[in-house]
Amino acid sequence: MKKLACVFLIILLGFNLAGAAELPNIYIYTGVTRPVAPTDFKDIYRTGVNVGIAAGKTLTNFLECDLHFSYHGTTFDVNSFRNTLDPETSEQYVIDGGPTHMLSTMLRAKLSMPSPEGSAMRSYFYAGAGMVIQNSKDITVLGPEIDGSLDFMVPGGKETVPGICGGLGIEYHIETTTLFLELGLISGFTEGEATVVLPFKFGIAIK
Repeated sequence: MKKLACVFLIILLGFNLAGAAELPNIYIYTGVTRPVAPTDFKDIYRTGVNVGIAAGKTLTNFLECDLHFSYHGTTFDVNSFRNTLDPETSEQYVIDGGPTHMLSTMLRAKLSMPSPEGSAMRSYFYAGAGMVIQNSKDITVLGPEIDGSLDFMVPGGKETVPGICGGLGIEYHIETTTLFLELGLISGFTEGEATVVLPFKFGIAIK
């Protein structure tokens, strides 16, 4: 309940910042997300997709606060998992696993770098904090022995934890349209070791 309350407060604060007299800046994006940590996560899951939406409030010429909701998926790599087993018998195992899903809500501060007057391009750095929901499927492994003595399971699970993010981006203005690219990190403070992903995002901004 406390975690859900934290998420609610972050959302409330974000829209309070964005919902002043003027309309908020709206960002819609997609891209790819690469698993970074922990090692088991990085080694047996492949790069997946991300999608997201954000609302932002311009505070000064160089500072904006925005609230991001994003989804990040990664795909289970059977062959990479098989490489962790005994090489002499690994081909005899039947392995079943599923993707992982990360949902993040981040309240960010975005600091723009100075650019020449009239320039269509603007670069920026960002950092933020919020909540991360990490969900992974069980990995079921059936061994070559008929009695099931070599069968085992790697349990999945779901955690809702605090998280942080940071990275850099570029905006390019074409008349009334703004396109952007971002590269950064999202870290959720999951039990044992933080879960970290590297999302690359591209999208359109409505300002």
